[in-house]
Amino acid sequence: NYYAGMWYESIQEGKGIMYYHNGDVYIGDWKNNIREGKGTYTRKDGSKYEGSWSKDKKNGKGMVIWDNQSRYEGGWKNILTIR
Repeated sequence: NYYAGMWYESIQEGKGIMYYHNGDVYIGDWKNNIREGKGTYTRKDGSKYEGSWSKDKKNGKGMVIWDNQSRYEGGWKNILTIR
């Protein structure tokens, strides 16, 4: 993996981009080396999640857009969809 972004004392902190070995990309907020705040995770196939992250998991309001352009907007708690 390759990270490009803000650092604080050797810790990923603030805005940054993570390029994963599998072709996925995360662009957004980091705190203490994990995804925290707002961000977009785009998979290699083009599907993506845009929204809130907490403790490195989807948490709060967000939207998933699949590669066929269908979408879901709503709430998330620790990755799970809240209906």
